[in-house]
Amino acid sequence: MLQRLLRLAAILGIGISVLVAAAFFWYLAPLRHVEDTTWLYGRPADTVCSELRTAVARAGWTHDPSLLLGGTCDDPSWVGFVLEDPDAAQVLQHFDMHVGRGLQLITNQNIRADDARRWSEWWLLNKQRTRGQWVMDGFQAGGLALHTPVSRQDRIALLELLAPGSDLPPGWRHNAFRLLRDSGFNPMRGVHTLDLGTPLSEKALNGLVAYTRRYAASLRPSDPASGSPRFAFTLALALVLATSISALILYLTRSGGPNSPV
Repeated sequence: MLQRLLRLAAILGIGISVLVAAAFFWYLAPLRHVEDTTWLYGRPADTVCSELRTAVARAGWTHDPSLLLGGTCDDPSWVGFVLEDPDAAQVLQHFDMHVGRGLQLITNQNIRADDARRWSEWWLLNKQRTRGQWVMDGFQAGGLALHTPVSRQDRIALLELLAPGSDLPPGWRHNAFRLLRDSGFNPMRGVHTLDLGTPLSEKALNGLVAYTRRYAASLRPSDPASGSPRFAFTLALALVLATSISALILYLTRSGGPNSPV
């Protein structure tokens, strides 16, 4: 009777292990995806960022996916998603401060990445404003006043920001590129179409070279900044171990134990 109960328990254990592993696998699928470079590569940014949002909502931030913030995932809605989280202070101070650095890129604010108090104060005053206003405010606070839309002189000033070697606030290069790109500044059509006037300074020319390289890179799939395919392996290993233990119990109950006569 006892052996039958143990055998039934082993069978149930295998079944429950399979169901739990499947549920666990499904629940953490978004986190598994954004941790996996194979899954990330070549996928549209909207798909990646939707999975990242779901992964964070289910399991919280982790190190590698936090690298996506501000790069692949730079929609302004992420600012509220991070700063309205009750655990925002902890999130900003962990994961090598990648989350805070992502906020710097999105907002163009020169606020220390892990300074939760200043970020909270800034968000309270600026949550109703647009990303364009955040970006322009960030440049103006650093002494660079730009127009909306950007003028010819603005383009030259933004190109100079992209020149290598300058010591700039964290989000300036990122947002200089975005402003130029979003204004329709396409270097692939030829320099003669850019309406920059002449002559350009050496710094602006260096910035134009840097901008052209980055613009060309943005037109093709790039390696994401995140990931390793470890979740699938971890879940598979847990399932194998659970099934092996249940199978061993089943074997022992059938044979009557390891010391039973054959």
